[in-house]
Amino acid sequence: MSIHSNSHSAIESLVDQIISSYKLTRADQQMLMNALLSKQSLNPTEQSLINQVFDGIKRGLVRVID
Repeated sequence: MSIHSNSHSAIESLVDQIISSYKLTRADQQMLMNALLSKQSLNPTEQSLINQVFDGIKRGLVRVID
């Protein structure tokens, strides 16, 4: 997956994977951070996607695993 060529679709794909599997792995975390850091700023859709992941973690719906 080329994160730098199309960060929006990479972010969307990663969030879909994280939400559907109910887990965030270290590899997922690294790919998500790379996608986010490669962008100048986040649009409202991307902000919402990231908030979904954080909300899932806070509510115990998404587990952070190694």
